[in-house]
Amino acid sequence: MNKMKNNSFQLIRILIVVFTLTGALGMLHTKDASAQWQRHMDAEVLNTSDKTVEWTKNQDEETGYEVWQMTSSDAGTWHGHFNTQSFSSDDQYLVFSSERMGSWQLYRVDLNNGEIMQLTNVESLSNSTFTVHPNGEEVYFGFDGKLGRANIYTGEVYTKEFDDPVAFRRLISDDGRYTVVTSSGDGESTIFLISLPDAEVEAKLHWTGGTTLNPGVEWTGGISHTMLNPGYPWLVTFLPTSTHREVTPYYDHQRDMTLPMKLRARVWIWDARTGEVRPFVSMPYHYSNTHEAWGRDGERFFFFQKAAPGWVPNHIASVNKHGKDWQNHHSDDTLRLGHGSPSFDGKWFIADGQDPGRNPIRLINLETGKWEDLSWPDASISGPDGMSGHVIQGHPHPSFSTSGNFVTYTSNPTGETGASEVYVVPIPDHLKEKLSTAD
Repeated sequence: MNKMKNNSFQLIRILIVVFTLTGALGMLHTKDASAQWQRHMDAEVLNTSDKTVEWTKNQDEETGYEVWQMTSSDAGTWHGHFNTQSFSSDDQYLVFSSERMGSWQLYRVDLNNGEIMQLTNVESLSNSTFTVHPNGEEVYFGFDGKLGRANIYTGEVYTKEFDDPVAFRRLISDDGRYTVVTSSGDGESTIFLISLPDAEVEAKLHWTGGTTLNPGVEWTGGISHTMLNPGYPWLVTFLPTSTHREVTPYYDHQRDMTLPMKLRARVWIWDARTGEVRPFVSMPYHYSNTHEAWGRDGERFFFFQKAAPGWVPNHIASVNKHGKDWQNHHSDDTLRLGHGSPSFDGKWFIADGQDPGRNPIRLINLETGKWEDLSWPDASISGPDGMSGHVIQGHPHPSFSTSGNFVTYTSNPTGETGASEVYVVPIPDHLKEKLSTAD
C-alpha cells in the first residue's frame, strides 16, 4: 500500500510538471481559435407585438412567503445555472430559456408587468449555458459551437465563431473582460481563456488522456464543470474525467477512500499566468464534494461537502482562492442539500435540496449563520418514473439577482418533459433583518 501511495504521489508531481509546460505554451497570445464579433443576420429587434403575460403570484403553503410563477407553458423552461446571472442589473428583466416555439431560445420577462419577449432566433441553442454580462444589459450564450451575445433591452444579437466548435462555460469575469470556452475530441480537451472585447484567445490549456493515476484508473482526456474565477480570471477550475466510475458516471474518484488525498481531488485548478495545473480541493476521508461555485469577488470557492457513502450529514463549505482557510457555513443532518451560490455582496447563500419531491429553497446568512426556507418547490429532480437520472430542468438551481433582493429557480414537480417553469421569490426586508441580527 505504501509503495502504491508513493507511486501515486510521484505521478501527481509528474502531471503538474507536464501540464505546467503545456499551460505555459498556451500563454502565448494566439489567434488560432478566435474571430471578431459579427452582427447576427437576424439581429433586428424581434417582434414585440406578441408579448405574453403568464405571471401569477402565490403564497408558499409551507413558508407563507410570496412566490411568483413567471412562466406557464407546455414547453421545457429553464432560468439558468445556479452559479450564473439571470437578472438584468436593474432587476427589471429575468432572462430564461424555453423551447415553446419548437426550439430552445432565450427570452426575457419583465418583473414589473410579467411581459415576455423572445430575444434570440438561433440554431442549436445550449439551453443551460447562458449568463448576463456584468454590465447588466447583455446576455451571453452558447449555440451551435459558437458564442453569442444579445442585448436584453434592444434585442440586438452578435455572434463569434471559432476555428473549432466550442462550448461556452457560463461564467464571465467581474470586470466583463474574460470568459472561458472549451473544445474536446480525440482523447483531449482544451480550455481557452477568451478576451471578450477583441474576441482573442489569451491562454489555453490542453488536457490529454492516457496517463495512469493508479492501477485501473487513468485520465480520459475529458473535462467538465469548467469555471472561471470572476475576480481573478487567470484562475480556472475544472473537473478532469477519469475511468473510475464506481459511483458517479464521470469525472472523479474521490469516493475511493484507499487513495491518497490528492488523488481524491474532484476539482483541479489552472493558473493561466504560470501554466501550473494542480489538484485544488480534496475532501476529508468519508466525504465527497459536488456543485462548486466561486464567490463574485473570487476570494472564496464554495461547495457542498457530503457524507460518503450516502449524503447526510452534509455541509456548505468554502476555501479561499489558494485552496486554504476551510470554513463550514451551514449543515443539515436530514435534507440532502445540493446546488447553491453566494450573493454578489458575499453576505448570503442560497441553496436547494435534492430529495425528489421534497426540497426547499434555503436562504442562509453567511455572517450570522442564521437561515430560513423561502419556499418548497418540491421539484422532481429526476424523470417522471423517479428513475431517469439527472434531469436538469428537474432541479431548482437557485441564484440571486445582482441586488440580492430576488431569487430565481426552476421547478418541475412531475418530471414530465415540458412541465418545468421559472419562479422568482422577492426576499422580504424583514426576513433579511431577522437573519442578520445576532443572538
